[in-house]
Amino acid sequence: MYRDAREDIAPPPTAPPVEEYEVAEQPVHLPPLSIWPITLALGITVTGAGVITTAPVLIAGIIVSIVAIIYWIQELRHEHQHSHSH
Repeated sequence: MYRDAREDIAPPPTAPPVEEYEVAEQPVHLPPLSIWPITLALGITVTGAGVITTAPVLIAGIIVSIVAIIYWIQELRHEHQHSHSH
């Protein structure tokens, strides 16, 4: 007379089989932390603000951006030279 509502529900689908992969035993190389990317972002932001405000702000932003680029490149070159010596 009364049917159970659970009889109308299909069983949940089964998950496909999980394939297993070999994990490479090589160390992961991450670059060292650096302040220069965020400094460059700040310089670009100040440069943008200087475009819509005053020349001194624009010049300050350009100077910060150039300094950040120079030091970041030096840092990357230094890291690259040391990576080949190992």
